[in-house]
Amino acid sequence: MTSLHFRWGIVGTAILIAAILNIFPPAGVGDTPLHAGALCLVAIAFIATGVVPEHLTALGFFAAAVLLHIAPANVVFTGFVSSALWLVFGGLFIAAGVQKTGLGSRIARSLIRYAGDSYGRILLAAMAASFALMILMPSVMGRVLILVPLAAILSDEL
Repeated sequence: MTSLHFRWGIVGTAILIAAILNIFPPAGVGDTPLHAGALCLVAIAFIATGVVPEHLTALGFFAAAVLLHIAPANVVFTGFVSSALWLVFGGLFIAAGVQKTGLGSRIARSLIRYAGDSYGRILLAAMAASFALMILMPSVMGRVLILVPLAAILSDEL
């Protein structure tokens, strides 16, 4: 049995368990928690096995949650209203741009030029770069996404 067949077997088992739980519900459990649990079980199986791309699994999860009336649409999609999500999302775009344009490698080379070959000085320069980015980008995740490739480039340049 190939790996793909095994992964689809896991997904099929999760779907079967979800169906059995909905057909023969445990005593004292309402319909909505059963539907929500079954949907989560199937979504976790799809994400864990990777048989379907994660973005499609997430879209299917959101659509099923709304269509099966597990929760209203304003509750299901409430996470997209948060400003923190869009701050991290913007940081992801900035980090991708820094990597794609080669700006990270230019910054790493300048840090090495100014700090020299001393480990302590390079560490202080990286901390100063992190502080400068903190002023420009308050999102920790965005800063990490910029600084980790920068640190990798720094280690390659040394």
